[in-house]
Amino acid sequence: MVSFGVALGINTWAGKVCTWSSPWLVLVLPWLIGVLIDAGDAKLKYWQYRVRRKQLIQLAESTQNPAQKKKLLALAHAADLEHAERIIESMRGVAAEPAES
Repeated sequence: MVSFGVALGINTWAGKVCTWSSPWLVLVLPWLIGVLIDAGDAKLKYWQYRVRRKQLIQLAESTQNPAQKKKLLALAHAADLEHAERIIESMRGVAAEPAES
């Protein structure tokens, strides 16, 4: 970026913008990319949870076998608990101390 600014000319406005913005890009861009990846990952996890739970509930409603229905509803409940655990981790941090009872 600095070399591009020098090629444009140090005294031109475009050259000054390129030259002086490069330190900010080095400092801010990795952090910004990390935030975007983290947000995308969170949305993907939530989407996977929603789809998985919806499929389990649909299978449980369509089955006639009560034992199979109970297993499918238990899997849906386990998915709910996993999602709740993920929410707690996001609120407290991954290595947080357990909550007081």
